Amino acid sequence: MDPGNPQIFLDPTALHDAVQRLGMGTYETVIQQLQRTNLPFVSDVYALQQVVYEHHLAGDTAYGYQLNELLQQALTDVFAVTEKELLIAKWLGIEYPSLKSRERLHIATMRAYGVQTLATGTPNRYRHVRHIAIINIRSALESSGVL
Repeated sequence: MDPGNPQIFLDPTALHDAVQRLGMGTYETVIQQLQRTNLPFVSDVYALQQVVYEHHLAGDTAYGYQLNELLQQALTDVFAVTEKELLIAKWLGIEYPSLKSRERLHIATMRAYGVQTLATGTPNRYRHVRHIAIINIRSALESSGVL
């Protein structure tokens, strides 16, 4: 872990939670707010795929791809998921069996790339994971002055 790494990993469920649970506007609005913060948000390719898949399940795959492209513009980096991340995620399954496999994969990617902060709409979901700081997506946007 790099204690000086300022990057913030964006949990893909943060977008869904911001729109559906926290009532922060549309997906486009939340993504635009992420861009205006100038915070170094990053994510992984699997997270981007989750955005498409969520809307595919809702019957609008094209909209999912549109959001995917907008989100890529708001991120400062999109990390690959390789065998290394998959092995870390497997190990995390032993340490944190209550985490879903996709959550373990995101944590594994964070660890592999030295990212220590996770922005999510459900901070309690990750509260027991060691060596990462958890921030609520609403708090991140409010503290940067865009809300």
